[in-house]
Amino acid sequence: MTRNETNDVRIGDRFISLRMVSIGIFVAVLSFYLYTMQPSLAWGDGAKLQLEAVSGESFIFSDFPDEMFAHDPYPFAKLGVAAWDHPLYVVIGHSLVNLLPGVHALWLVNLLSAVFGAAAVLVFFRLLFEGTGHLWAAISAATMLAVSHTFWWHSSTPEVYTLFAFLLLMTIYFYAHFERSEDFRYLIASAFVLGLSTANHIMSFLAVPAIVFYWWLNRRQVTSQTLRQMSLRRVLYLTIAFLAGISLLLIQAIRMLRVFPLSEIMGPVVGSVFISQLLSTSFADLITSLITYAGFTLLQFGPVGLALGIYGLIFARRNNLHLWGKMIAFYTVFAIFGVLYRVSDQFAFFLTAHIFFAIAIGLGAAQLAETWKEARQHLVHVAVLASVLTMPFVYRSIPGLAASLNIDDATFGIPQIGTGLRNGLAYYLDPYKRGDYNPYNFGLETVEALPEDALVVAQWFPDTDEYLALHYLTWVEGMRPDVQVAGWTPVDPFSFDSEIIASEIRENIDNRPIFLASLDVDFYQADYLMQNHCIVPETNLYRVYPFGPNSSDAAAYECLSDPDLLVYTFSNPN
Repeated sequence: MTRNETNDVRIGDRFISLRMVSIGIFVAVLSFYLYTMQPSLAWGDGAKLQLEAVSGESFIFSDFPDEMFAHDPYPFAKLGVAAWDHPLYVVIGHSLVNLLPGVHALWLVNLLSAVFGAAAVLVFFRLLFEGTGHLWAAISAATMLAVSHTFWWHSSTPEVYTLFAFLLLMTIYFYAHFERSEDFRYLIASAFVLGLSTANHIMSFLAVPAIVFYWWLNRRQVTSQTLRQMSLRRVLYLTIAFLAGISLLLIQAIRMLRVFPLSEIMGPVVGSVFISQLLSTSFADLITSLITYAGFTLLQFGPVGLALGIYGLIFARRNNLHLWGKMIAFYTVFAIFGVLYRVSDQFAFFLTAHIFFAIAIGLGAAQLAETWKEARQHLVHVAVLASVLTMPFVYRSIPGLAASLNIDDATFGIPQIGTGLRNGLAYYLDPYKRGDYNPYNFGLETVEALPEDALVVAQWFPDTDEYLALHYLTWVEGMRPDVQVAGWTPVDPFSFDSEIIASEIRENIDNRPIFLASLDVDFYQADYLMQNHCIVPETNLYRVYPFGPNSSDAAAYECLSDPDLLVYTFSNPN
């Protein structure tokens, strides 16, 4: 399959428009994502992004007094620039919600993931096809990426990484065009889009060492006279283009500096927790992380994709030096980052490495097309098709298989929701989210059932899911203004004093109903509370009654005791 001068692709004796093939891929992938997309509120980071996109501000600032930001009357005054903030995503999402007020806001935010996921697959296909000239190799790799676990999961839930993937691939796509054409405008476009990508997620800065590594790999190849003879004027143009792309992040940083000192901003911006965690990484931690990454790679692409990817990594250099070099450089940098970034949602930080491994799959398929006879190539096509059709069913069946083997949330340290209302393993292993209203239903049922003037203790760090679900309904949707959801977002969780919550409970225990989102010992002193109060599962949470567990008032209740404590270890929220 080749391409003619009119940019059509030849299949046998026929030519098909590359544009039509591209549109077909985008529509097919988008339809798949829309059909499997989560319809409403999500758990975890997804709920955080929904809350921020709908409100137009960082959730971490929602409990800060408005007076702190009174000097800034303009939109997005509370939109931060920390590593967990994503200004471009929030601005796009908030603008979309305001543009279409008649459409459910949560669904619109989820739609962003599906659209940018399909767009990223389209750019991936074009990059691979234009780099190899092999249509079926490009389609095979693109479809394997589209239905891979982590990419599909992030395309069917409200997450920032499909926008990140789209912008990063566009950066590489424009750069590849610059290499082929020597047209400096493509390099300008590449720098601008990289700036946009950085305004969306600071992980985009990793593209810089990846590009340097790529240049080093190709140091003996005269790949671009324009690049080698770069003038000061052109460097200035590239700098301006990048700054234009990243301008939203810079503007928000300046706005934050009017509220917070530089020392409080720079640490979160550069991911200081990651740096400190990296210094404490042991050899055993590294081995465990590598094994986890290898397992997730197999989960993404199955044996067929894994074999093709390894083949592409080893043998594709001879026929596709430039694309192979980009793949190796970006794959290496992002794989190393993902392995070293040991957080509870580490699988999300493997995503970028999976994308570049998928390019290796396409390169492997293209290499086989160059060396194998047509009859043997058909075997590859059949194997790829079988893998693409099979893997979604594999993901759907894994939660049931895990349950049959007595593997559950506790096995992996996945925190339960409230009194145990979520199958977290199924939520994170199965990307199929069609009809999943569980997070919204949990929040709605809980908020509606809470007694008047209730205080819900849900510190945002250990009980992220409960806090975000309840906070969204009470703060964004305005339900139950009499209910207070206390998350203590202004307080650094790594220096949080549990006495803050203990004092809050003592002051209110005789005046209003108090509920705990979990039985966390470190943040809530749940062991102490159980010794002095009757704690009972109620309205999906844990109610703290003022009387002791052994008092006559407690006789009508089944008060929980120390053995019922559920203690978890939590990781940095970046």
